[in-house]
Amino acid sequence: MQIDGEYWYTYQNEQDLKQILIGIVELIKTRALDWWTNNRPKNIYPPQLKKLLEEHSKYQNLIYKYNLQSFSLEDLKKAENLLTLDVELDIILMVTYFLGEMIITNLEGRWEYSEPGFFYIAHIGGNTSFKKDVFREVYLCQNSNNSLMIFYKSLSETVDVLNNQ
Repeated sequence: MQIDGEYWYTYQNEQDLKQILIGIVELIKTRALDWWTNNRPKNIYPPQLKKLLEEHSKYQNLIYKYNLQSFSLEDLKKAENLLTLDVELDIILMVTYFLGEMIITNLEGRWEYSEPGFFYIAHIGGNTSFKKDVFREVYLCQNSNNSLMIFYKSLSETVDVLNNQ
């Protein structure tokens, strides 16, 4: 059925649902896979990100230089403000490291490595399936005006909800 130029699928029984799902799979095979092959997302991960934890002392020194060592919301705001400047990659990686360490310190978690070569925070709030790519959040903050404050507060609230279930 088409409503306002959009297609909506409705079903009355299990057999109808199966037919709709078969049709969706066919659309994916015939159109979506080719589209994704030709329109891959841009790789936002710099090669230096692979060495994020190896070079942690360098980023810790930058954290001290910019007085961000308390891992508070005020520090997060200062780190976010650094991204509004025309910054070098070292500052972007330092903010990534800072955000990851802030999550680990305040919400619990740990660094883990994933291919194609980036680190993320896993086991957030002690939840084994809860993980976040902190570089992506920093990248979005710098390039799309997303807010690290909103990201962190949302993450904190999610941890509270998960731990109070």
